Amino acid sequence: MDGKEVARLFRAIHGELCPIPRLLTGRCTLCRGPVQPVYSRCYPCNGFVSAIPRQLRDRVFPMTAAVNPSPWYGHLWRYKNGQPESRPVLSAVAFSWLDAQWVHLTESLGGAPTLMTLVPSTRPNVTYKDQPLRLALSAMPTLPATLAQTLRHDAKTALARGEYKPDAFVPHGADVVGERVILIEDSWATGGRVLSAAGALLDAGATAVAITPIARIVDREFWITPHPNLLYVQAIRAAYDLAKWPF
Repeated sequence: MDGKEVARLFRAIHGELCPIPRLLTGRCTLCRGPVQPVYSRCYPCNGFVSAIPRQLRDRVFPMTAAVNPSPWYGHLWRYKNGQPESRPVLSAVAFSWLDAQWVHLTESLGGAPTLMTLVPSTRPNVTYKDQPLRLALSAMPTLPATLAQTLRHDAKTALARGEYKPDAFVPHGADVVGERVILIEDSWATGGRVLSAAGALLDAGATAVAITPIARIVDREFWITPHPNLLYVQAIRAAYDLAKWPF
């Protein structure tokens, strides 16, 4: 895609995107997902937050929220289920967000990001070359940093849903020693897989890692009416604004 096509696609989906709420009671301090106001973290994050490196606890930056079901979630579902027509939409969102928030990412990492990479697939027959997210991001008109494979899943090490286990991934591909890395994931549900990959990058020598899921998945079933966290509900209904850094 060229820049004009990215802009057209982003405008087409802009009204479907949900912002990540800014600091407010009822938002998880790790993944920025919804929690009841008396808690600081959601249930999955609370289960492994003590195990993850401290430098990762303030480096999770979702680009959007995706309410299931919703039009934006529909794009993600189709993309994940092998429908390539939704890949350019993810590319447009990621490119637009990275371009708008590059300064903030630089500040968070302690310097300009030097490498972008993906969470490896845990499916045995999906290579880095075949990963849908790699294909989507490769459609960007320009890349703000080199996009390269850095890890592979160790098939001998099981990774349960919502589990932090960095040794489930091993170095493979580009060397990350001394690099400031943006780790991109298409979606965050429980977060265990992307956090494990981020931990593996730090173990492999990366100077700093910023985790940037394209969408923080929020199930509509969470909003049992009346729900105590109305502020979060109101926040994700606000107009999406690329210029806002909601952290």
